[in-house]
Amino acid sequence: MIKKNLNHLKDLVFMAVKSAGFNVDLADIHIEKTKELAHGHFSTNVAMILAHKVGKSPRKVAELIQVRLTDDSIEKVDIAGPGFINLFEIGRAHV
Repeated sequence: MIKKNLNHLKDLVFMAVKSAGFNVDLADIHIEKTKELAHGHFSTNVAMILAHKVGKSPRKVAELIQVRLTDDSIEKVDIAGPGFINLFEIGRAHV
């Protein structure tokens, strides 16, 4: 089930990145399960990777991606630290 979620979220992040106007390969998007539920269920550092390439701050890149990350499976999207994008799935517990 986690593998299916990861692939689905990777596709969503890819589409959001493209929609925000950034050029990225699907292979460059990495989604990880978080260690603490307070930080979401899954996280990606794609904004920090892209920021280097486009010369923008990672948080600004994350904000541009965040507003485009919408799906019936996502309850909330947060930005943490220098530009991590944290994803909370609908129907899963979080603190």
